[in-house]
Amino acid sequence: MTVQNWDIDDDLKSTMTIICTTNVSQLLVELFCHATRIIAKEVDPKPIKIIFTSHQFQIIINENLWAIYIKDMIIYDVNKIETLRDCRMIIAILLEELVHVYFNISDELEASLKVVELYPEIQCDPETGRYILP
Repeated sequence: MTVQNWDIDDDLKSTMTIICTTNVSQLLVELFCHATRIIAKEVDPKPIKIIFTSHQFQIIINENLWAIYIKDMIIYDVNKIETLRDCRMIIAILLEELVHVYFNISDELEASLKVVELYPEIQCDPETGRYILP
């Protein structure tokens, strides 16, 4: 499936540049598209870049992180994300980076709390921001 065929919210899709430097599973594509539909209800589109890569990308993602964002760019580590077994947890991780960019929230705890507000199928520890399955 090419990126053009991803079922991303139409308004957001027109402003997203998506680059895949590694294979992205059909499940991860579907969960990412679901995350875009969740966030699209709350934000105005703006140009962003999203990179789906492996941990071997030129930017090394710290072993304690699932993904990083840099201003209007998100880099997802596909290899790490695809080790997760629960789709709700994957959606939360995908959403968190979108929250950082679209809501301009740099604080990790604040971003986690916003994810829970947008996606009540997951909870988080109110002190650490760590996601918890209900």
